[in-house]
Amino acid sequence: MKRTLCLILVALMCCSLSAQAVATDIVYDGEEYVYYDDYMTFQSEDDVHEAVSGGSIHQTPAEINYVAGQLIYHEMSGGQGLFNYYAYFESRGFLTRQFVRYLSNSWAKTDGYTWSQTNTVNMGFSGSASLNFAKKVAVQAGLSVSRSTSYALATHIPADASRFSKLGFASDMNRLSYRYKVYNAAGVCTMSTIDTVTCPTVDSYLIVYYQ
Repeated sequence: MKRTLCLILVALMCCSLSAQAVATDIVYDGEEYVYYDDYMTFQSEDDVHEAVSGGSIHQTPAEINYVAGQLIYHEMSGGQGLFNYYAYFESRGFLTRQFVRYLSNSWAKTDGYTWSQTNTVNMGFSGSASLNFAKKVAVQAGLSVSRSTSYALATHIPADASRFSKLGFASDMNRLSYRYKVYNAAGVCTMSTIDTVTCPTVDSYLIVYYQ
């Protein structure tokens, strides 16, 4: 019996996904705080695979490590460089298993869920810059603006049938904060704010959330 269990464990370690049982974690889903015990980890693919060059977006460069105050990205507008827009590195962080969306509609008591559809997570951003500028900053830093996870086979994840639950999708995220500065034609700084982009990484999750 022990030998059989060892072989099963080895096989699971070799798979591209892993089912994990962890101490109950708490996450805010945008409406309320919910709990989760069990999840499966998957590898996502970069959808856009792009980078910035001359104001256009092309293939993504490798992830870049910046120091505080280092220039990440610069562009001009107005035809004659009337306005200059800059993004200077401030800080970077990593967020684990961030809630993206529910995959089931209502809370129910069930012993498990089966999922096979592709899931996608997009970059989030906050601040004064436009979404287009924020995307260029992210990809210039080597981050993904969109990633998708496909499931070769229908995936089943068990749930505790004695508790109300929903199946959900989550992703690890890179968080990049930068100083966004705008200069007019006279060289006067007209705006200086801290903006943030939150970009998906390779690891995504199917998670059973509980009330």
